[in-house]
Amino acid sequence: MTKKTRTHRSPGFHKKENSFTNDPAWKEEASLQSEIETILIAKSS
Repeated sequence: MTKKTRTHRSPGFHKKENSFTNDPAWKEEASLQSEIETILIAKSS
């Protein structure tokens, strides 16, 4: 299974993915990203 995931994803991706949800910095970045998207949508309409 580990070999299979390695062929599909870059090394270290799985480890990164697991720490994403409980990483405050990532949560901040995600909310910032959605804010930017909202602004862009508002501008384009």
